[in-house]
Amino acid sequence: MTGLARYITDRGLLAGMERVARKTADCGWLAALAEELLDLLYGEGGEPQFWAMYTRRRAELEQALGEDADCYLAYVYGLGFPRLAAIYRDRGYPRQVLADTLCDFDLRAKNYRELHGGRAGIDDYRWLTRHMTATVFRLGRLQFVYSKPFVYGSRIYRKLRDGSLTAVAEAGLAVDGQGFVAAEGEFVTELREAVDGTVTANLIGPGGNILTGKVSLPAGDYACVVRDGEPVIDIHIPADGSRMSPQDAALSMRMAWAFAQRYFPETRYRGFVCSSWLLSTEVEEILPEDANLVRFSRLFTRCAGQKREHELIYSWIFGMGKNKKDFRLHEPSTTMQKGARRLLEEGRWFTSRNGFIPADRITDS
Repeated sequence: MTGLARYITDRGLLAGMERVARKTADCGWLAALAEELLDLLYGEGGEPQFWAMYTRRRAELEQALGEDADCYLAYVYGLGFPRLAAIYRDRGYPRQVLADTLCDFDLRAKNYRELHGGRAGIDDYRWLTRHMTATVFRLGRLQFVYSKPFVYGSRIYRKLRDGSLTAVAEAGLAVDGQGFVAAEGEFVTELREAVDGTVTANLIGPGGNILTGKVSLPAGDYACVVRDGEPVIDIHIPADGSRMSPQDAALSMRMAWAFAQRYFPETRYRGFVCSSWLLSTEVEEILPEDANLVRFSRLFTRCAGQKREHELIYSWIFGMGKNKKDFRLHEPSTTMQKGARRLLEEGRWFTSRNGFIPADRITDS
């Protein structure tokens, strides 16, 4: 546990891990389960079997550990740290990247404590499992995943004359009346590719809504930049409270691109993608045009997507433990809070959006 503990400063989580270690020393099945979970995580079973096993045994863990049950996987990850360190060593990843990436443990522990009345633990270990398997890397202000393909039911084309980008929907998507992909929709998208290469398809608007109207893109005037299944670099935005200027974001993406060229040279990444409520049209509506988040959001060309609202957005804006249904009890003070309050008063909320940035928009800047 000492290896991972060097990267954790949250005293409550560290104390919880130590309590679990003491209980595990006196309980053979807890120790055996930890080793079995690690063998699955770092073996052929990978994350799916790891989580299937953990889910099956969760009730037993709660009975044995009580309030410390949500510290158990932190303890397990501590035991697995030498395997993570070996991955970094064998692949030549910088140790500083490891340290920066593992800072997420402190953030998740802080969020958990604020949501659970001061109790120690973490409740989003699924995300941290990616840290422990060297699947996500923090490079500068942002985090990046290099194993996710472009999967947004969209194609993005570049106009050869001026470099502008146009997004269209793939064929066969059911679309609701607001332009979101849905199980049942008011229309189904079409995409036709003529013999001469001209593509006719449903246009995706600037906000990411699929339109009923179609656009024709002649092959001689347009080239496809990315389509479903092609490799991209997935961006995640750590909610660590620090500001993110456009310069910070651009530097981070350039670092991520250089990382890809060095450590994944066999993969021809098409660019960067991000799925987040921070790309929502509502954020652009309530914040000033020169706000950092708005300027970051406008780097992206929107792709198709379903209508999704993350349950923790309200807590991220107003503070952990605050519930959206009680919004009238929470006095807004920041521009973001005031805008969020206005949305709720109007019966609206933030909707997550998907976006894409071609690699050359970052590497040539």
